[in-house]
Amino acid sequence: METEFTNEQILAQQTQINAEEEAKQPFISQLLPLTSLQTEFDSASSQFQIKIQNLQKEYKNMRRIRRDGSCFYRAFTFSLLEKLLIEKNKEECQRLIEVFRETMKQLGNLNYDLFFIEEFCETVIDQLNEIMNDKLTIDCLIERFCDYSTTNSIVTFMRLVTSTSLQIDADQYLPFIYDAVSVHEFCKFEVEPTFREADHLQIQALTKFTSISIKVEYLDQSNSEKCSTNIFGEQKPQFTLLYRPGHYDIIY
Repeated sequence: METEFTNEQILAQQTQINAEEEAKQPFISQLLPLTSLQTEFDSASSQFQIKIQNLQKEYKNMRRIRRDGSCFYRAFTFSLLEKLLIEKNKEECQRLIEVFRETMKQLGNLNYDLFFIEEFCETVIDQLNEIMNDKLTIDCLIERFCDYSTTNSIVTFMRLVTSTSLQIDADQYLPFIYDAVSVHEFCKFEVEPTFREADHLQIQALTKFTSISIKVEYLDQSNSEKCSTNIFGEQKPQFTLLYRPGHYDIIY
């Protein structure tokens, strides 16, 4: 007699299979042609195909980010460090080190235990110091972002930077938070935990606190022939991310 599975069991099994397959992918890929996106969406609607074709007129390459709920934070931080490395922008590196030192002070004021957080902060600052001292290469940066311990330390700290930004300007952000008693509660359950995806509010908070502007191209099934675009921050965007429902990659 064959075993019959419920819809819930089938869904859970498929989710587990997808998660296992995704875990085989690197946290961040080498540079790939954007045409690989077309292959990925071969069976998608014509609306997706049209948008990808138009996207290729402006962008030529991409880096894939592992789908693990931390893709935005990983894509944001890698893109930032990569840009600083290519441009050898030591002044901006120093400014960001000061921003992250200020983050630690603010976290202390918010009664966080800094004992373990300090290590996460120093992992990020180490990358900036190496850029300033001309000791970091793109290949080395990719290798570090693909290392489980290093990439998770970086992502954890960037989540805390986002949380800090939200909490120190709680009155500004609270009206946009639903089903949460406070901004602190929202950060506790929706920002700081690993695998919680970033939404508009988290992106606004991180770009504001770091003074880093970014562009996000939205690939969806809306009726327009081009991706919709959103600029986060008040300055010229420093890099571009590609958003598909529930996921971010980097595009160039």
